[in-house]
Amino acid sequence: AAAARQAMASEVRAATDQAQAAEHRLAAAQQSVADHVVGLQRVAEQRRQQLTSEPGSGTAGACPYRGLLPFDVEDAPWFFGRERLVAETIARLASRPVLAVVGASGSGKSSMVRAGVVPAIQGGVLPRSDAWRVEVTTPGAPRTSELWRLLNEADRRPGRPPLLIVVDQLEEVFTLGYTDADREALAQLLEEEVREGARLVAVVRGDQMAAVAEVPGLARLLGGRDVLVGPIREAGLRGAT
Repeated sequence: AAAARQAMASEVRAATDQAQAAEHRLAAAQQSVADHVVGLQRVAEQRRQQLTSEPGSGTAGACPYRGLLPFDVEDAPWFFGRERLVAETIARLASRPVLAVVGASGSGKSSMVRAGVVPAIQGGVLPRSDAWRVEVTTPGAPRTSELWRLLNEADRRPGRPPLLIVVDQLEEVFTLGYTDADREALAQLLEEEVREGARLVAVVRGDQMAAVAEVPGLARLLGGRDVLVGPIREAGLRGAT
């Protein structure tokens, strides 16, 4: 028994060393991707500023101030201050098909994803990501919303365009009349899409993560895959203003 325990402990140490080395390599690769994404975004932003300032562009002279309203995909030309977080989110998405973007209510997580991550993906910031099909939606009413229709009618044929599903306000599955069975059914549909090659970004309020952990399917899908959105820092505020 002692010899078996010693042999197993040796195997655990070897596996732990391998896991740590792999994690360090992944972290370094993600950092490199994020650095390059920031550079690409700066080039794209310079070009976008040139285009939007030209007479007849449809945005010249437009007011960029959104007040208390969130930024959406079409507001990308006026979204600033979260460039690094956008790049780090995209870097993680390049290597991990599922991300949970978590933050307090009002932290700007929806704006970061909708006006930062999605336009960058559609602009081809990752290899061939301009060919991805991107669907941005919310859970809505159980079994009748746009998200349910999307998941039930999804094209799963070989050769389909890569699919990115953005589920904003995931906390709606706890506030809009979902039963436990509804939540588990939705999680299973999302898991099936991920198994078929789709990527998933779920945006959820931080105070709902304990409830998410109580839904087995959502816990499997989102556990350990979070991007934390905190308050915007001074450099980001200067960029935004």
